[in-house]
Amino acid sequence: DPIEAIALFSRMRSDAILLFEEDIPQNQLPAQLDIPLLSYGVPGINQFPTVGVQHEYAMELAVSSLVQSGYSSIGYVGMVNGIGRRQLAKQAGYLGALKKRGLEPILLDTKGLNSLDGSTAIAAFLTKSSLPDSLICSSYDIAVGTVRAIRQAGLSIPNDVAIISYDNIPQQAEGDVPLTAVGVPVEKLAETLVQELLRLIAGEDGLVQELVPEL
Repeated sequence: DPIEAIALFSRMRSDAILLFEEDIPQNQLPAQLDIPLLSYGVPGINQFPTVGVQHEYAMELAVSSLVQSGYSSIGYVGMVNGIGRRQLAKQAGYLGALKKRGLEPILLDTKGLNSLDGSTAIAAFLTKSSLPDSLICSSYDIAVGTVRAIRQAGLSIPNDVAIISYDNIPQQAEGDVPLTAVGVPVEKLAETLVQELLRLIAGEDGLVQELVPEL
């Protein structure tokens, strides 16, 4: 629980806190803390300094890449209408990119964020229908589960279905099936978060900023 964790870190006299804002938005935290807090989330509430990612643009990059490669049936594998603001932003970006191109959305609801959720969603979908010719996975973990379920079904990547995964991290290239990824490179994200934390510890004013994803 983020509220309990913040109370614990305060008692430990930590220099600063990095909040991965997901289930609890930052405006549900105490308005005043005796310790600097930086949120990695979606700018908009801005009760605390916030570093975010242009999630909608990331999905635009992914959809654009698939369309340019000739794909017209593009599914989204992730939490659908969940409570996390980052997940909602990704879903909105996907829907907006497809609407702009006159394409029909295909949402595969994982109902969770781990690899088992991804593989379960794919397996359930395959009992009812064939997969679209391409998929965008909302995270690395979801992509791992998606790849596992597709291969267990005897399908080939990318011959039967192409995949682009959110999360621009080195692991995307190191799996049994190297994946195209979209997002802010993890080293750039980490550097930005650390630099902003150090600024807050030094007593400087916090910023609200959004990082630009790359394909």
